[in-house]
Amino acid sequence: MLDFQDIDAFAAAFTVLGRLHVQPADQQTRAQVCSMLDEWPLSPSVSEHTATGLELLRESALAEESDSDVVTDYDTLYGISAGAKVPPFESVHRGEDRLVFDKQTLEVRSAYAELGLQAPRYNAEPDDHVGLELDFLGRCLDARLNGNAQAFDAAVTFTRDHVEQWAPAMLEAAFEQATTSWLKGVIALSRGAVDSWIGALNADA
Repeated sequence: MLDFQDIDAFAAAFTVLGRLHVQPADQQTRAQVCSMLDEWPLSPSVSEHTATGLELLRESALAEESDSDVVTDYDTLYGISAGAKVPPFESVHRGEDRLVFDKQTLEVRSAYAELGLQAPRYNAEPDDHVGLELDFLGRCLDARLNGNAQAFDAAVTFTRDHVEQWAPAMLEAAFEQATTSWLKGVIALSRGAVDSWIGALNADA
């Protein structure tokens, strides 16, 4: 049974990771994240991906990777300014036509709306970006901590209907294509968080 401490840990992890996927982190943000790695809320003993992610982020700090290198890695991986090596949108991976703003995007938008949320770049960028989906899980779990029991059910349903269906495979592909220790570390931590969360839900079923 997931207790409040478990929910708090997943809420914190998904919130941080969601934001780190949505846009490249500058040097100050990377330094802040790396300064707190010893306090990462999810145990590396639960998922090898978490352990790998923590190690890679420490390597990134030691190597003093530049903003330019990190931005270029995000840009080429997720297609910020050109074609993506690994598109970060659910509909591209699951939709029949492999297009953005497909059926999955609208389903995700509806799930957000049920919790009174909306994608920050509504109608300008697809709602089903992996970072936004992770952030949504974090928001659901944070709402549960504040007394909204239905928000936890929303997180479980969203995981089963969306995150579980595409994020693990997408993150695996992205890890192989990323070039900086920073982005590979963020991706590995995300895979570890998703795997640990799904494992906890399965154990709770």
